Amino acid sequence: MKYVTLEIEGKQHVLEFNRWAIKKIESLGFSLKDADNKLVTTIELLFYGSLLKNNNFINQKTAADLLTEVLKEYKSDNLLDILIDLFMCAVPVIGDSDSEGESEKKTLQIQVR
Repeated sequence: MKYVTLEIEGKQHVLEFNRWAIKKIESLGFSLKDADNKLVTTIELLFYGSLLKNNNFINQKTAADLLTEVLKEYKSDNLLDILIDLFMCAVPVIGDSDSEGESEKKTLQIQVR
């Protein structure tokens, strides 16, 4: 899995996704297809979700405050690109044989009785 480490307010934070974090932000209304129309919401939810894997007690307000600090030092378009990349790495594409370890996985087969 890919991850990014940022120092925010003197503390190291790891940005990384897992399925649980993705489900959490989706339950809050996140949809990647809305990224162009809801840029601020997209960045905020992706940033919040990227913190959840390694800090599942963080709340949206704290994540938003951290994001404000990050945006003082980093370009927002660069941050969005990174967050989307991290998000996409946690969502394996069906049929993508290049996914990490994909060639070693078993193939499911339907059996009929």
